[in-house]
Amino acid sequence: MVIPVPPQRNPEPPAAGKARPRDAMRPAPAVLLGRDAELAQLVEAFQGDRWVAVVGEAGIGKTSLVRAALASCGRRAFEGGGFATLAWMPYLALSRAVGRPIGGDASQAAAAVERETGPGILFVDDLQWVDPASRDALERLAGRVMVVAAIREGDPDAAEAIALLGRANAELVPLASLAAAEAAAIVRRIRPDASPTAVADAVRRGAGNPLLLEEIARTGASSGVLGRTL
Repeated sequence: MVIPVPPQRNPEPPAAGKARPRDAMRPAPAVLLGRDAELAQLVEAFQGDRWVAVVGEAGIGKTSLVRAALASCGRRAFEGGGFATLAWMPYLALSRAVGRPIGGDASQAAAAVERETGPGILFVDDLQWVDPASRDALERLAGRVMVVAAIREGDPDAAEAIALLGRANAELVPLASLAAAEAAAIVRRIRPDASPTAVADAVRRGAGNPLLLEEIARTGASSGVLGRTL
């Protein structure tokens, strides 16, 4: 089955005098707080062409960290990922990454991805939700394409995703909760007028989770949906 996908989001730089398409514009990476060591670890893995994966709970900042590392390393990035509700769609993750439909058997799919990415870096977000066909093709890319992944810790399919990376000798980067100082900085960045008591309360309730901290800082309480997700 071949899945139609939107245009590639990582095209080559436009020729002089030509504007870059709107859908190719990437926002500048957000400032990361308390992640210097993990960021350096990712960049070092990229430089050594070693597969690497960031593992952590929902909202902890895995995707932001990987995107910041990709922006720092200067190599072309191809970003795709899985969706829990769309895991039945073959090659969806890889098709999203390269910006065109991927088909065939796993060997053919892997060859197509290798041709498209070349010396770039393939970023597979939410690997735990990636469709089985994409996973089969990914295994065949070990030693051929540089891959970085993000995995949601605690998800029922996380263990299988980590096992796949283990067979490729990937390096795992665990992402822990932020320390109190970094958590407070996130709250103050969103609510610079917050009192010390309000900041301390948000830090306590946010439990070092950047997404939850931002929600609390903006609204004063985490939404029910976000709370259940985290």
